[in-house]
Amino acid sequence: MRHLLLLMLGLTGILSDLCAQEKKVTVPAEKTFYFPPAAIDRRFRIDLGKGNHLILEADALASLDHFTNIDSLLLVFISDTKLLRDSLSDPLTTKNIDYLVDTSGRKKIRISQTRPQATTFLLDRQDLALLKLEQDTVTIMLAKPLIRATFYLNQWSELESYVAFGLNDKVRLLRSSKRVVWTTTGRGPVHLGADPAISAGRPGGYVQDYNDYIKTLIGANIQNYQRYFVPSFSLGLKLHVSNRIFRPNAYSTTHIGHELGLAWEPNFFFATNAQGHLQTYRNDFVTVFYAFDFMTRVAPPTEVSGNGLRLNIFPVLSFGWLTHREGEFMEKNTFRLGLGRLKLNKDKLSLEPGIYFHDFFKTVTPGLKLSLLF
Repeated sequence: MRHLLLLMLGLTGILSDLCAQEKKVTVPAEKTFYFPPAAIDRRFRIDLGKGNHLILEADALASLDHFTNIDSLLLVFISDTKLLRDSLSDPLTTKNIDYLVDTSGRKKIRISQTRPQATTFLLDRQDLALLKLEQDTVTIMLAKPLIRATFYLNQWSELESYVAFGLNDKVRLLRSSKRVVWTTTGRGPVHLGADPAISAGRPGGYVQDYNDYIKTLIGANIQNYQRYFVPSFSLGLKLHVSNRIFRPNAYSTTHIGHELGLAWEPNFFFATNAQGHLQTYRNDFVTVFYAFDFMTRVAPPTEVSGNGLRLNIFPVLSFGWLTHREGEFMEKNTFRLGLGRLKLNKDKLSLEPGIYFHDFFKTVTPGLKLSLLF
């Protein structure tokens, strides 16, 4: 068992070094307007016509509630930038304007202008006209929740014309229905059936795909065994494989994730010895488990939400066997069989019912394990 523990610790250390870390932002200006890419869960594109378009990005679909009256946000932005119009009057510079409302409600504006390295002209019947080839960008960001609207415009001054353009209705359409119909054409962008001007990279606007990975498993547990409440911890590895490895051409809002795991779980019993002193007894289990999850991009029927609480029921099969025994609490050749798992608090907490038995289902004892994952 000592060799198994050393192997687990070694692998977790190696994996923690191999895990990609987010790039740290050290420049103060960049840090102020930094929007973590990994935090973006949804991205939508709205065609505004004349070559202009809007990219909406959010950490969750519910965050769009803060942009359902985007017309008012645009009016506030236009009012806040009135004093800056003179400095943005050059029609040939490419302008990038960032407008952030931080967690305290304070507004911050960053402006950058660049001139093209070369000058481009349009020749029309012997007349020359200067051409601007790069679009301006206006980005409106909220720090809490994380949501960003980026307008790509031929001229940033065109933004005012989109106040009564119907953006409110488009955002509400995206927000109101979780089961909207998306038209797909191969592996390219998909379009909203009710409004073809709205498109996304995949149905639902999801950005993050389900990837295959190996992850360390570290958790603290408490369970009952007969008349005892038994604390324990888990240390191991789990392999996650999405169904894309089996269906590489699949392109839908539902995926199946498969998880295979191996964990070392020492259980601790406390009792007084013959001398009347409190003593700790360790009984180690090695547990393997398999789980699969219909990772539907809409709320599954087994989910109950309300007042911020989310409960999710997942099919899980776990099997553990006693590899180290101390005291007389458990019989030799004891096994634990777990069936199903209830997850809550963003999957950090889970409840797993199971049974303990020995020697082919002798002395069956029901149990319930509460786990906290780190």
